[in-house]
Amino acid sequence: MNLRAAVLGFALFAAAAAPTHAQDAAVPAPREAASVVALSADQLAAGENLFRAIVFDGGAVDRIFEFMEDDVIPEIRSDIMGSPLYRDVTPARREALMQVIDNLPAFMRQELTAGLVTIGTSAAPRFAERMSVEHLNQTAEFMRSPEMRTRWRAMVQDRIDTDKPMPSFPDWRDVGDFAQSEAGLAFAAQQEAFGDILDEESERTLAVVFPRILSGLSGQMCDALESDCPDYLRDAAGRI
Repeated sequence: MNLRAAVLGFALFAAAAAPTHAQDAAVPAPREAASVVALSADQLAAGENLFRAIVFDGGAVDRIFEFMEDDVIPEIRSDIMGSPLYRDVTPARREALMQVIDNLPAFMRQELTAGLVTIGTSAAPRFAERMSVEHLNQTAEFMRSPEMRTRWRAMVQDRIDTDKPMPSFPDWRDVGDFAQSEAGLAFAAQQEAFGDILDEESERTLAVVFPRILSGLSGQMCDALESDCPDYLRDAAGRI
């Protein structure tokens, strides 16, 4: 799931507020259901458990937001302060605009976390169709292990350093005995499918979430700038 590239690309575009009109994101078409599979509550819970272990509990998402707060936001702040958007307004409006930028990590975390929960709702049953409850839960436990948490964060850091797309999982086959267990072998057989599921559901959900974030952030910036809010921001906020 290329979440890091999506998050940072959006943050740089939206917060810098380049004077261009936002384009509506194309929402990928829903996947066609090959068959209707009746899933038990235990199966759905196990699918959700693995999704949360992969997306939330490994620490990858937290490292993405740490990077955004420590490295990206200061750059955005500097770009804003060097723009007419900041230079041509009163000190009070400058301060209000900077408060919006300073709150961007918390705003993005809130909105994207809600989007990730939505992704989980769609991905969990697709996970549950592919592995047994026992294997799903054992894989989730492994993904939360201390060594794997270290690898989740290292994976994110490597992709930050090299500016490459984020894979769905860090290297895991040489961690302990999991790879040779029944659950490990089952997960290895489904890893590519799980990655595809994460990519598909993320693309579909984030295509809806990102325009909503852009509109909300543009509205916050307009509120800070009041009558000095330029038309392109009003347009992005849906206020024209």
